[in-house]
Amino acid sequence: MLYRIAVPGIIAVLALASGCATVGGPTAEEQVDGVIAAWQAALKAAELDTVLALYSEDYSSSQTPDKAALRRSLENAREFLPELETDLSQAQTTVNGGSATVGPVRMNARGRDFSMQITLAEEQDGWKIINTETGN
Repeated sequence: MLYRIAVPGIIAVLALASGCATVGGPTAEEQVDGVIAAWQAALKAAELDTVLALYSEDYSSSQTPDKAALRRSLENAREFLPELETDLSQAQTTVNGGSATVGPVRMNARGRDFSMQITLAEEQDGWKIINTETGN
């Protein structure tokens, strides 16, 4: 009787333990892709506070030197954000330790096409956008 209870019990514990190791939480790439999806949706909805929450306090780019400048830029463009089209079909996510890049992200704003490379950093509260650079 003990044998019938113990063996299935041990097998169940081993199965759960191995399942936890393989199932776990989302991978770093999945987390980064989740941030980009949230960014895309928040931009389209013109939810500036949600968009900005996805950016690091250390954010900078060649177009906007810091997060405060980014906020001003987004506020100036708020009425056009719902028209912004983003295309992630060509984008690739590359994770290297605590850093990740996503791109090219193709965008169209009022007939102007451009691409964006997004760099993220893993911070204490999750992955945050730390840099964006645009090109043609």
